[in-house]
Amino acid sequence: MARMETANTLTPVERVGAVYIKREDTFRWAGACGGKARLIKAFVDASPGALRGLVTGGMRQSLQSVVVAQVAHHLKVPCTIHTTSGARTSELNRAAEFGADIIAHRPGYMSVICAH
Repeated sequence: MARMETANTLTPVERVGAVYIKREDTFRWAGACGGKARLIKAFVDASPGALRGLVTGGMRQSLQSVVVAQVAHHLKVPCTIHTTSGARTSELNRAAEFGADIIAHRPGYMSVICAH
């Protein structure tokens, strides 16, 4: 597996014949993997010492909440997840296991989440 350098970190790249495949699934940092973990790392690296916590918003079924909660847990900072109202999903339960504070907003539309 090769690595292609980007602005703040490395993007995992795999060569298959003459084709290069971006492999975000192989990137691991702070207990999490994938493109979301790489993006959070870029933000953390860009502001050393300034991180007081992580906040995200997303759908109840999104793995983003788990990744953000994992990273916050690893970095020992608070994590708040804003999501739509409704039944708790396995993703939100997993994020809560990492210590995330989950706030469900009514009505359950992403436009409401973005407004908060």
